[in-house]
Amino acid sequence: MVTASTLLLAAALALGNEPGVASGHGAPVDHPASKAAGVPVPTPPTIVMVGDSAPDFSYKSFDGAWRKLADLRASGPVLLVLGPDTDELRSLQAERDRLLDLGVIPVAICDVAPHTAYGIVRDLHLGFSVLADPQHVIAEQFNATDDHTLATAPAWFVVDQSGDVRAMGHGAFPPGGYTTLASRALGVPLPNEVRPASKR
Repeated sequence: MVTASTLLLAAALALGNEPGVASGHGAPVDHPASKAAGVPVPTPPTIVMVGDSAPDFSYKSFDGAWRKLADLRASGPVLLVLGPDTDELRSLQAERDRLLDLGVIPVAICDVAPHTAYGIVRDLHLGFSVLADPQHVIAEQFNATDDHTLATAPAWFVVDQSGDVRAMGHGAFPPGGYTTLASRALGVPLPNEVRPASKR
């Protein structure tokens, strides 16, 4: 059953239409035409690398409120999976509990309309957030678009609670899943994993 607590449907709208995107470093950029309305206008994206601050993108939640990546990070590190297909979403669902045991919040970003994202969550019985990014606004900020089609290209990012990218990948999704990658990137032991005693 899909509930509001397990589902965040987001519409990252086209640049300049509505408040939807913060700049690549998380601070809104004021534009004269939109300054009075308080509408954040993004700066051109920069290449996101490990060690960089993740773009603090904005999205519209299922309740109609605008939120940011920082709001998700308030509950722990975040795994962002961009451009997943149905099989990848199912695989992520299979890893959901292990990721949550690590304290990592899985979030998928799909280049579909909000109602389609809702249908995906319902039909696949997903228990994690799916953000709709039909205009590829979030994908562009993470340099995860295809150069020719401009569609969202497969990519993933592990973002720690302070907002820094700790691991990332473009192209094929990791065949072994994300739990071990997130564990190593964040320096958090896997559930039931015994850490070696430190030498004195």
